[in-house]
Amino acid sequence: MSQLRFETADVAGVRFGVSPVWETVSSLWVLRDPIRNALHLPWIDRARTFVARPEVAVAVGPLRELARPRAWLPDFLTPPPPGPDVEFEEGLEQVRATPPAVVVRDLLATTPKRPLGPFGEALRTDPKAMLPALVTALRVWHDVAIAPDWPRMRALLEADIAHRGSQLAEGGAGLALAGLHPSVRWAGDRVVSDDPWRLDFHLRGRGIALNPGVFTPQRVLWNLLEDSPPGGTYPVRAVATLWETAPARPATRWPG
Repeated sequence: MSQLRFETADVAGVRFGVSPVWETVSSLWVLRDPIRNALHLPWIDRARTFVARPEVAVAVGPLRELARPRAWLPDFLTPPPPGPDVEFEEGLEQVRATPPAVVVRDLLATTPKRPLGPFGEALRTDPKAMLPALVTALRVWHDVAIAPDWPRMRALLEADIAHRGSQLAEGGAGLALAGLHPSVRWAGDRVVSDDPWRLDFHLRGRGIALNPGVFTPQRVLWNLLEDSPPGGTYPVRAVATLWETAPARPATRWPG
């Protein structure tokens, strides 16, 4: 069980946004575990053809190593969206601008779950030199696997945010937070989350940025570190309807 402790200012600082970077990263979990993510099979079938291309596989390798199934993600890789209408390039710039010390801190925070792989170790040793390869991996994977379907994903995510906005207006932050997922409840001055991580996170007046996720596992995922920007990702509503329409055309932006 985890707890997120709120002050008065934090309640007023609850906000929702869309994170294209989150969708880009978390989609790799789905790609590697199709049996548990069968509702995404139309997307998985197309994404497999992209990652089978040698030039894509090489470019995306650093990201695939860090986005391993059932492993913690370093917080800097999925920064909370700074606003409701964030474009992919803005999120990518957030990752690119991560200070080296934060890269190292966030990578080390993931190691109790699983040791770093070769790229992770190289990134920890020399963040300034290796971070561009990770940024390139994000861009390539977004362009080939996410961008073709992004309009439909974004429409679903924005519909969810509109629903949360209605909850905020009708019942305040407590109603909106308690409605994120059945495993989450509002306890007066804190969010209590039934999960395996045992986080005790103090928002300290910073508020919290929340984003719905198309590829998010069936629970709310919170930031790993107390000093990271407070954020969380929850499963988007009505995700089973996402692939009901005709498939998107394959991406053509990369390679140029």
